[in-house]
Amino acid sequence: MLPTSLSKVAVLLLLAGLFPSLLDGQGGSAIRHIGRSNFEPTLDCIRRVYGKPAIWDASVRFWKEPVIPECPASRPALVDTLAAFGFRIFDAQDFVFIIASKLFQPQDPLDRPHAQLKWTKIKIHFNLQTLHENDETPANAREIATEILQRARMIPFNMSAVMNDGFPTPGAVETDLNIALWVGQLGPKLGQSVIALINDRPDFSTARMVYGEMRDGKYVMLWDSPLFNVRHADVYFRDVNGDGTKEIVIESMSYGVKEYPMLVIFDKDGRETSRQGKCDTTIAADKDFMPEDGTCAIFGKDVQFSGDMRAPQDPEDEGGRAPEDIYVRDWYGDGKNHAFKVANGAYVPGPPVGGDFPPQLKPEKAPDPAALNEEGLKLMRARDYASAVTKFMRADWLAGHKSAEYANNVGFALYKAGQYEASVDWLKTTVGIDPKRAVAYLNLGDALVKLNRNTEARESYNRYLELASDSMAAPDVKKKLDALPPAP
Repeated sequence: MLPTSLSKVAVLLLLAGLFPSLLDGQGGSAIRHIGRSNFEPTLDCIRRVYGKPAIWDASVRFWKEPVIPECPASRPALVDTLAAFGFRIFDAQDFVFIIASKLFQPQDPLDRPHAQLKWTKIKIHFNLQTLHENDETPANAREIATEILQRARMIPFNMSAVMNDGFPTPGAVETDLNIALWVGQLGPKLGQSVIALINDRPDFSTARMVYGEMRDGKYVMLWDSPLFNVRHADVYFRDVNGDGTKEIVIESMSYGVKEYPMLVIFDKDGRETSRQGKCDTTIAADKDFMPEDGTCAIFGKDVQFSGDMRAPQDPEDEGGRAPEDIYVRDWYGDGKNHAFKVANGAYVPGPPVGGDFPPQLKPEKAPDPAALNEEGLKLMRARDYASAVTKFMRADWLAGHKSAEYANNVGFALYKAGQYEASVDWLKTTVGIDPKRAVAYLNLGDALVKLNRNTEARESYNRYLELASDSMAAPDVKKKLDALPPAP
């Protein structure tokens, strides 16, 4: 079933060979790179010499990061300089990749364990994923991604950490760089925001967030974040501190041997309101997960916003009335339960909480699903299909996902919005609730045709005619059946 927010409706675009030559854009000094490291001047040097983004392997962190005193003017000189620091550089087509030279040498029993690499070539594929809230996918998504790769900092790959997946094989190796774009508005008086998340292969975890805005039809990158851990990330906008402006919320499962929920929150100015100063590492419940700088993320066995615990919950309610608390069970800072509260614009953990946790909040009156459905129908007549989907989804949620009428309306609105895969999911849910709801089979057949799933479409149209052979739409459905290609 489709998630209950259009911000989670995805259109996947796979782009190959997108960047023939990437040079630093003009006005780069206006971009704020938050939390820069000592290694980034070296990466900037590689980018300038090669004219394309520089990506480094996680092994660079294990051995001493090279700090080049002066950037060489030529590629051979740069290669020699990095080799002197113990690092090897690959020209990876649209990117430059740097990795520790030790990984290409026989293992030294006194050094960090590793498998010997025998690579001769590396190719990095670029994938662009665009997601949207209430706006159509931007037509200039390709240009936005190009700007991000030109000017944002890239991320370290974990290729040396996963060599058992086949990377010790001699010859050429391939991997992926992913950028996901989320488009939406953080407030009624604010322009369109574009949030990008850069990470490596989907099942791994290092990521960086890039924030930009659409101004006069053009994308303007404003800042990129420090690195943080994500896995299976979900990004959405929510007013968590009650100031009337939404923050950027990233929910993910942390990586490693323990996959606990993790929450990262940025405001539009790049402040990470979910990460606290210095942890007391002497009481940390899991020292293996403590970051080197000692900062404490909102990360534990269970993480919930207080607004998510109101029963019954209104899916459109995303805070805004008062700052929301965040309840964390077994916080990895000390292994105890804590309620995080907003203080001076950032979330800080309260004292440990015993007993039943998190607390049960007072139920609030829920909207009427029938009224929401009527609002959705009005929006359909006005051809505002995206807003109609939101109304129908809320009605379906509040009805406990038991109404064939509301589910069918979601599916039909998604079809009108061009979201055919999601439409099929909802319409199949509809006939699962009510196998005799004829109109759902008609809508399902239409959506399947758009996906060229003609055999399934034929079945859906025939089922409609079985249930509604005397309907006014029956002649048109027969014409649709005749227009389908012959069954194989």
